[in-house]
Amino acid sequence: MWDWINCHLLGRHEQSVTCDQHSIHLRCLRCGHRSTGWDVDERQLTLQPVPQRPRSPLMQLIARRQA
Repeated sequence: MWDWINCHLLGRHEQSVTCDQHSIHLRCLRCGHRSTGWDVDERQLTLQPVPQRPRSPLMQLIARRQA
């Protein structure tokens, strides 16, 4: 009875994140109410290396002292 009052009358759902095949949504653990959710795109991410800048002599000295 208390769960019904909290969820349906007061709107205090106990949310949990759940995933389907192509979406992520919130679902109440008590009553099963589900939000509209967010679509997940299946794009492939490509990682590109970040170019390393040469360190200044001061930064090399600080790195040596910290090691």
